Order: sequence, then structure tokens, then C-alpha cells
Amino acid sequence: MSASAPSTLHRFAFGILIPSFLFLSNPARSQNFEGDSVIQVVEGRQGLAIGDLNGDGETTFVDLFLLSLYWQGDITQLESTSPAKHETDIAISRETILHFNGALDESTVNGNSIFAEFGGELLGTHLNLSPDHQTVTLFYNEPLPPSARIRVTVDGNRLKNDKGLLVDVDRDGFPGGVELIDFDTLTLTLLPGTSVFGRVFATELATVKGSTQSVNVPLEGVRISVDGLENVLFADTDALGNFRLEPAPAGAFFVHVDGRTVSESLIDGATVSTSFPNGYYYPYVGKKWESLPGRETNIGTLFLPLVIPGTLHPVSESQDTPIGFAGPVLAEHPEFAGAQAIVPADSLYADDGMRGGMVGMAPVPPDRMPGTLPSFMMPPILISVQTDGATNFDVPVPLCLPNLPDPLTGVPAPPGAKRALFSFNHDIGDFESVGFATVSQDGSLICTDPGV
Repeated sequence: MSASAPSTLHRFAFGILIPSFLFLSNPARSQNFEGDSVIQVVEGRQGLAIGDLNGDGETTFVDLFLLSLYWQGDITQLESTSPAKHETDIAISRETILHFNGALDESTVNGNSIFAEFGGELLGTHLNLSPDHQTVTLFYNEPLPPSARIRVTVDGNRLKNDKGLLVDVDRDGFPGGVELIDFDTLTLTLLPGTSVFGRVFATELATVKGSTQSVNVPLEGVRISVDGLENVLFADTDALGNFRLEPAPAGAFFVHVDGRTVSESLIDGATVSTSFPNGYYYPYVGKKWESLPGRETNIGTLFLPLVIPGTLHPVSESQDTPIGFAGPVLAEHPEFAGAQAIVPADSLYADDGMRGGMVGMAPVPPDRMPGTLPSFMMPPILISVQTDGATNFDVPVPLCLPNLPDPLTGVPAPPGAKRALFSFNHDIGDFESVGFATVSQDGSLICTDPGV
């Protein structure tokens, strides 16, 4: 719904109350018309099906009046879903997210109004409602079955907004309705001879003692596991950073590359113990890989950035929490001063519903990140947002980054300029555009636009 929608809705309501703006499909039966009759709001050029809104068994002008009251209020709609309807290759560990354009009545957000099924059987789930009551996350108690058609039902006849009105879940302009969201999970088939292999290095290079030559630092003990089958399909890197996952699912599948299991690393020429979350540690990242059935597939080289002590900070449940770079990072990169993320109050939560935790930011060199950037992307900076376990934010986290020179032109963006912001979506295993950011008036920072 566009920003002009509220005024449009009020104009519709005005038209409904003034007969000259109406076209009745059967005006001769003005006192008692059939339930499938249609009122067309001529000014808005939108048709609305009229039903028995007051439940008296008849469709009369009383129901028409009730309809006008609905239109005079702000109709809350289901705005978007993730996964989208008919989306395929969904990870069996993925949650379902429902975004609404208005606040919901918390008492109606339950297993009767929102539920999931496979093969006609209910799936065990638990629901999380965001603090602004506009986002519902459906977490599954067990991994979803592979090679399955999952159906999520959103019943707008049971779901209400914070004004007590039914929610328009099927986006037909009329309160209520039922929306069915069908999506297909990945096929996790194991075939003999199917394997993937690769290696994992630290993002940071090490200098060979007695020379100026830099070399890669292999990470031993990184755990690579298949999403949803973590205790069955996994591999650990050896002393050279090599791993081999065999057997591996045939075709597309999702993995987690977990650097938190590394026990030590070479840092500034010295072997240092690593300890998540308060000491030095390497993060975990989600990836989407694809194997060739019956063959071995080289995934290539992955880089994991070192997270230094002091990066993570507790976030508040009662007030917004500013998060900046750790002191040693600012000492090495003074141009990062002023950069920060503002974590909204009570917005961080884990899949089990536990709220709160710690959040931090760490810079990542674009050419040594846990994956490959799309060819069209040449960012001057990449930021890794780290947590101590929780992976969900109820609402967008406002972010301000240093306005660094463009890698191609060598010139930073001018004040007021817009730049696209991309984020790595672990659910789909790829980068996606999440909105725009604007350069500050003094030109030092580039900050996400409201709602991004």
C-alpha cells in the first residue's frame, strides 16, 4: 500500500456514505440485496464484495454502514512474507516471517490464526510478535521435512489489528479473508560419491618472520555442518584448513561454517588462544552450496574475519543501544570514528524466543570475506554484525558507516547522495538490496534511511 493510501481510503469511505458516488449491481433491491452483490466505488474505481458483516443472516444497508466504518479506519494488511508464496529450495531450518503494515492485537496472534501444515498435519511451531506488533515470526520446533510442500495459513477472520478490526490478509481491500502460503523445501538426497571440499583461512594475513612476505593463516577446527542435519552431516577443517564433506546432499543445500570452534590462531606473529564470545574468536556464517550428484565439488576458499575482544556489547530491553567499533579497530582505522549501529530496545531475540544478548560490529576487507561478492558490487567497506548467539532482529537496525572514497573514482559520495545498501541474507545464501542510505550533511557518514 502506498504512502497515499490513508487519504484514498478516507475518500472511499466518503463515497460509500454518499449514494451519488456508488454503483449498485442491483439497485432495485436497495433494502435487501444479495450477498454476492458488488458495490463499486466509482471515484476510486475499486470493487468491494459486500457480506453479512453484523452476522444477522442478511446483507442490508446496515452491513454497508459497517463497511464504511472499516474503510474510515486504517485497514491493516499482510504486506509481505518470507518465504514468498511458491518459493522453492527453502532450507529446512528456515523460519517463516510475516510483515504487516499496521499493529496487530496480540491476543489474536496464536495457533488458531497462524499455523503451518505438511500433508494435512499440523507442524509444531511457536510464534514471536515484534515489539511494534507488526511482524510475526513462525519458528518450527523441529527442522522442516525435506522435499516437502509446506503450507502456512494466515486466517484474517481470526486475526485483528490493534483497533479490533479484522486484518486483510489476502490483500483484496476487504477485512478478513484467508491467505495460504505454500513453499517447497530442499531435496536433501544423499548419493554415493557426492562430496564437497574446500579450505578455510583467516581473513587476516600473517607476516613470515624475518621477511615482509604475507601468507594465509589456515584455521583448524572450523565446523562445517548441513542445516537441519547438523549432528549427522558435518566436517571439521584440519591443520591446513582443509575440509571434505562426504557424503554431501546432491544439488543445492545450506551449511553453517562455524569458526567459534577454533581453539587457537596466529595473531600478530604469536599463537593466541581463541574463546567465544569474550576473547578472540572467528564467527559463524551461513552459506548456500551446490554439489554435483555422484561427483566431488570444489567449494573453493573461505575467509573468516577475526573478531577481537571488546567487540560485543550487551543490548538493552528498555532503550536503544548504540554499538560502535572496538577501540583497537578505531585506533587502526580512525576514519571509522562516528560509525555505529543503533539496536532498538528489545529487538534482539533467539529462535527459541529468548530475548536480548550482545551485539558488535567488525570491518571485513571486501576481497577476503566469507564468500564472493557479486560482480556488480565494489563496496569501499563491508561490516559484519556479530552477536553472541541470537540471530533475529524484530525491526531494522539503523546503521551509520564512514563515507569512504569510491574504489573506482577515489572520491567519497557528496552530502545528500543516496547509495544502495546490500545485506547478506543467510536464509537465501546471497546478497540482497535492503534499501538506501544517505550521506550526512557534513559528508563524513552515510546512514540508512528510516525503516531500512
